[in-house]
Amino acid sequence: ALFILAGSIPNGVDKHIYAKIIRLVHTKGAKVLLDADGELFRNSLAAGPDMIKPNRVELEEYAGIDYRASDEEILQMARDLLAKGMKTVAVSMGKSGAMIVREGFEVRCPALSVKAHSTVGAGDAMVAALAYSWDQNLDDEETVRLCMAASAGAVTTIGTKPPTKELVDELKKEQILPQEELVELLSGWNHEEEEYLYQQARQVRESVYGKDVYLRGLIEFTNYCKNNCYYCGIRRGNRNVERYRLTLEEILSCCENGYELGFRT
Repeated sequence: ALFILAGSIPNGVDKHIYAKIIRLVHTKGAKVLLDADGELFRNSLAAGPDMIKPNRVELEEYAGIDYRASDEEILQMARDLLAKGMKTVAVSMGKSGAMIVREGFEVRCPALSVKAHSTVGAGDAMVAALAYSWDQNLDDEETVRLCMAASAGAVTTIGTKPPTKELVDELKKEQILPQEELVELLSGWNHEEEEYLYQQARQVRESVYGKDVYLRGLIEFTNYCKNNCYYCGIRRGNRNVERYRLTLEEILSCCENGYELGFRT
């Protein structure tokens, strides 16, 4: 099994939480793919995740570098992390591409030539590609192709909309898309594509849950956020938001109310 630990954590949560999870997961014989930053990233490395996906800035921060590191310096940092027990170090570098380093395999990949609409989700797409490659036991070169294709596909879409499977497959094969195909892709889903997606999603759901319907409740216990994503109304820099943070008693009360309403998760 592969566990993916990605993203930030809520305020007040121990910055060693990922490290604790990594050690617990390893005791069960599973692997870990880590995508974090700052103190959370540094603490997690001490637990020895199997794969990591920092971006250039996160790696520079980890190394204590206050300038733009050269490719040679990034490669050396990746090698140092391999020496500490990591099996895969994938460094996303924005429009400069990426660097993927494993024992006996080092590659610097230029970014694919696509028209970028949003960089949101590009790193997450690479994480997903790494996880899929691990699951399918792809070789080093196939892993690189998929990572670069998935990331490039993600930046051609608006916001966090994922690239279509056809786009990822074509980018993986050709390493480039003609502009007219990109325009066609971004013009929106047609009814046939929507129906295909619904069918695939339905098949997956039924394979796991059958025909049963499960209701789940989500409690947003705070709207304080350390991130400053410009598209988000509760971003850190929005001073017009009325902030709140539920107490433990209030959270448990919400759980009790939700249970009475029929929610079981």
